[in-house]
Amino acid sequence: ERLSLRDQALPIYEEIGDLLGQGNVLTNVGIDLAREGRWEEALVLWDRGRDAFDRAGDVVGAAGMTHNIGEQLANLGRLEEAEARQREARRVWTAARYSLGAAAATSGLGRTLARSGRDEEAIALLGEALDTFGRLGRALEVIETEARIVEAHSLAGRWQDALDLADMSLARAVGDEYVEYVAAMHRDRGRALHALGDTTAAEAAFECSLSRAREAALDLEIAATLATRASLRAGAEAESDRAEARRILDAMGATRNWLDLST
Repeated sequence: ERLSLRDQALPIYEEIGDLLGQGNVLTNVGIDLAREGRWEEALVLWDRGRDAFDRAGDVVGAAGMTHNIGEQLANLGRLEEAEARQREARRVWTAARYSLGAAAATSGLGRTLARSGRDEEAIALLGEALDTFGRLGRALEVIETEARIVEAHSLAGRWQDALDLADMSLARAVGDEYVEYVAAMHRDRGRALHALGDTTAAEAAFECSLSRAREAALDLEIAATLATRASLRAGAEAESDRAEARRILDAMGATRNWLDLST
């Protein structure tokens, strides 16, 4: 019923000239499309939403669209474009003294820089975002940012730091709303455990990541875990993981510059 109704609001807001209403609808439908893996379509809607907020004079709302676009570009592997959008959103929200938005943009920027290999700057930004979310009492965003710090440690080869934080964060990430971050942290636990020599525990962590991601239909997390596991395997098993990851990413239009699918 929700899907049948979601396309009906925008024409009404357009007919009555309500730019804020248009921006809000475009925001929400874009989020739906992103969750469905229709990422390029989501980018188009968010760009339209930013234009609507701009024309309404809502700079904070427009920055929200810029932030959403940046997050999605990072997921698509378009890291330089993502960084530019995230820095813009962070600048606007900081100037507007919108602490929650500024922290979200800071967290997103930190993740992008970690995936770009700039781990020291990434960790500093993610720590800043984590402090703000903690002060604001935002439990979901705290876990999300901790998952991003775990990923940053893992990408930088700080295996024990990644493992310690993942274990601490997973103990608190209880509930369906955390499933994306749970899947991500189990993936990075697997990578850390493998590097530390516990291959049996690593395989169990990868299986847990895939199980949670498949149950929630989180295609990006599935692809990322398969790609990570493939990089640590050999032979037919590795190629099977790699091929499935490629199929998922190709369907999304994602590049592969932050995932190891080179072999």
